[in-house]
Amino acid sequence: MANPRRVKMIAKQIRRGLSDMLLTDKVVKVYVSVFDDERGKDIAVAGLKSKAKYVRSELGRRMKLRLTPEIRFIEDVSLERGSRVISILDKIEEEKKTAADDEEVESI
Repeated sequence: MANPRRVKMIAKQIRRGLSDMLLTDKVVKVYVSVFDDERGKDIAVAGLKSKAKYVRSELGRRMKLRLTPEIRFIEDVSLERGSRVISILDKIEEEKKTAADDEEVESI
């Protein structure tokens, strides 16, 4: 379960960011990270996308906005890409270490 204090802090940041975008943009892109398997990610993102109109109308109603921008939920894959890059770098480092060890053994 998530830390309640962290959840409140993130919610506050989201509200602040969304309110800035709502005042200036016609389309708001909300990038979402889902920590689950592929099927879970697909279900979560599809669920958010299907409720985008509801979220838009609810935001407009709660914030008393006359014009509420369109909201698009987009899966954020940056964490996965970063993890993949780190994995590749670790593999390269391990290969270099193995090659250096092999050279050392051959020189003996």
